[in-house]
This record gives sequence, C-alpha cells and structure tokens, in this order.
Amino acid sequence: MRVLIAPQEFKESLTARQVTAAINRGIQTACPSWEIDTLPMSDGGPGFLDVISTHIPSISHPVQVQNPLGDMIYANYLRLNDKSIVLIEAAKANGLALIPTLKRDPITSESAGVGDLINAALHEKSEQIIIGLGGSASSDGGIGMAKVLGAHFFDRDGNTIGPGISELHKLSEINWQPSLEIKNTTFQVASDVKNPLLGPMGAATIFGPQKGATSQQIILIEEGLKHLVEILKTSLGIDVSKIEGGGAAGGLAAGLSAFLGAEIRSGFDFVAHTINLEKHLRKADIVITGEGRYDKQSSNGKTTGRIQELCQEQNKPCIIFTGETASNDKDIWTITDSTIDKQQSISKASLFLEQAAHQWAKGYVA
Repeated sequence: MRVLIAPQEFKESLTARQVTAAINRGIQTACPSWEIDTLPMSDGGPGFLDVISTHIPSISHPVQVQNPLGDMIYANYLRLNDKSIVLIEAAKANGLALIPTLKRDPITSESAGVGDLINAALHEKSEQIIIGLGGSASSDGGIGMAKVLGAHFFDRDGNTIGPGISELHKLSEINWQPSLEIKNTTFQVASDVKNPLLGPMGAATIFGPQKGATSQQIILIEEGLKHLVEILKTSLGIDVSKIEGGGAAGGLAAGLSAFLGAEIRSGFDFVAHTINLEKHLRKADIVITGEGRYDKQSSNGKTTGRIQELCQEQNKPCIIFTGETASNDKDIWTITDSTIDKQQSISKASLFLEQAAHQWAKGYVA
C-alpha cells in the first residue's frame, strides 16, 4: 500500500508540515509496512512560502512591516534563485493568526503590511511578484496595501480616510500614479478562493465571520466595499466587482488587480505545478488530505476540495481529516473530541490527528 499525505494547514493550530507529520506518525504505528509519501500543501494562504521553499531553491528576506492593527513586526518574502521572481505570503503581514482573538477588529484592520512586503521586493528590482492570499484579518479591499505603494484616498474635504473600512463611506476620490518599478513588474495573485468581492458569496458575507465580524459589521464591510467599487470606477475607470477571486483576503485580491494589474490565478494550481503534485498522485494507492474546517468553501478552490477532484478523476480513494465539519461522509474524519472545548481541541490537535490517523489505518486493513 502506498499512501500520499498532502494536507494544508489547520488554521491557527498546525502548519501543513505539522499536520503531515502527525498523520504520518499515526499511520506508521498502525501499518509500518505501508509506503508513505509526504507532501505538505498550500493554496496561497498560510504556509505558502514554507511549502514552496522546500521544493525550490530560494532566499528568505526579512522585512519590517505593519501588522493588521498597525504594529510593527517582521515578515519575510522569498526570492527564487533566478533572482527575478519574488513570492509573498500576505498572511505573514495581514494574517488573522497575528492578532489575539480579543484584539481582532475587522473594521480597522488593514492590508498595509502587504504593501510593505511588495515595496521591499520592488526595491530589489523584481521582474515578477507572486502574492499568495488567504487567512487574512483585513477586509479593506486592499486600500492599506495601496496607500503604502503611493495611492491617496481622499474624502470630500481632501483629507485622507482612516484605516480599514472604518471611513470607506467617506471616500470621494482616489489619486493613483503607479511608480516606474510597479510599471516594470508583473504581478500575480495566488488565491485560495474564487469568491467575488461583493454579494452573498463575497468578501463580507462569506469571510467576515471568520475575521470576527458581527452581523452589523458584515453589513458595514459590504457597504464600504460597494462604495470602494464605485470610486474605483470614477477615479481609475476600473470595475473590480465581477472579478473571479476578487473577494479573497477581504478584497485584497481585487485591490491588487485594480492598483497593480495583478492577474488572479488559483493558488492551488500554482503550488501543485511547482511541487509536481500530479507525479505523486499517480504513484499513490490512496490519498490523504485535510484542513482545520471542512465546509462548502472547501470545494471552492481550496486544497482539500481540489485534491478530492483530482482523486475522483484518477479513481483513487481520498480520505480527509478535519477539525470540524457538518458532513457525514464516511471518508471525512473529524479529529476533535466533543467532550472538551474548542480551545483545548486546538491545543491538542497534533495528538488527536495522530490518533485519528492510527484509527483510520487500523480500520482500513481490518
């Protein structure tokens, strides 16, 4: 039996490497004769740089950036060995995991730190910058990022509007003249979702609750992003409302498209091609993947859903381990213990994952 273990991270709990290692331990203790291939995955969100750097020679560059609440932290970007391509993981600067639960603020959080990373890469004369999106704390449509790169957002009195979406309703004009470095650089977005910026499947409605937004705040975010769309039309002549994937990272994808001309592509496809996932799938008899929460978004461009699709195409069994799900599919294994609270489950996720993998393997050969 040859098994491929290819999960993404369990958000705010375990990295993709840690998830892979825990599943591997559980299977090996149950079935030591099985051949196991390990391939930690990412679809552009947290872990993007870690996964890529294990397969492609690269150099990590530390940069001082703003976190979603404006505090200074260090993040890094990767320069690939050919020196012309830079990879950025947005979550390292605007990730939800950077902010303690009680301090999260979906209204004032912004994407400025992503602008800091892009700015640093531009100064190194990069020809192409690829930005992985996912796991963000901000819902500002990318205006924080754009401010750092030189865009100006004015109200009717000519004052600069506040952070996040807190004053988006006051926005009257955008002044944007991209620098020569920006004009000479190609930008791509590696996105983990296909959601548009607005509407029932948009950034506010679908991802607002994940960032801690209340029902009233979700309405404010939606209204703010709608207004941003209108001002982008009048000031720059750009309509980002219908872009597939524009809602990723709180609308940062739409902002990267509007201000930098970034092409939005599947983060999963980029990673899968880079690490030659197809070759590993062909060799496997059974494939194991997983994520922290398996829900309807999982089949909308995320790692777990895409691996399921590939397994179906190749008629291979696909087992999913997850922290929580509403699905009762027999091939989906929930690792959490209902007798303890969520925070304890998160802290013991590695142990629970190892135990679940052991139990699954034992049952598979029984």
